[in-house]
Amino acid sequence: MRRESLTTEEVAEVLGRPASSVRRLKARGDLYGLDDGPGRGSRFPAWQFTGDHRVTPGLRAVVAALPDFWSPASVERFMTRPRERLDDCSPVDWLAQGGDVAPVVAAAAEQAWR
Repeated sequence: MRRESLTTEEVAEVLGRPASSVRRLKARGDLYGLDDGPGRGSRFPAWQFTGDHRVTPGLRAVVAALPDFWSPASVERFMTRPRERLDDCSPVDWLAQGGDVAPVVAAAAEQAWR
């Protein structure tokens, strides 16, 4: 995941916001970020950003529904692989194209029972 992730400063540049705003977005659950170790800041998977420099719509609701025990690689697989219930779109593509967040949240919640 490190290869395809951004630092706090890189996300700030992509979103056109200060780094402090990026940290607040992560704390509120509006961004999916991982601590990179003591004193090293956070890393943010690139898949959560759209081509037009926005956070994927509905991300907060989806991340909140993901199983707590999932590794970052499991989260990435879920978010980036096509799903039949989303017309063979990945969750991030579905949401970026304006798809309803409800079926993505439902799919995430279902995964907690597997």
